[in-house]
Amino acid sequence: AHFLEVNVAPGLTETSLLPMALESDGTRLGEVFAELIERAVARG
Repeated sequence: AHFLEVNVAPGLTETSLLPMALESDGTRLGEVFAELIERAVARG
């Protein structure tokens, strides 16, 4: 995966760029959130 930019407060509606970009890559927004949460919990 490649990231050009990650905004700290991205738009999260169905028509926002982040969810649309993820969907075009076959990734669901919920999967990204789950991964971020898992990593945060693992770090303590």
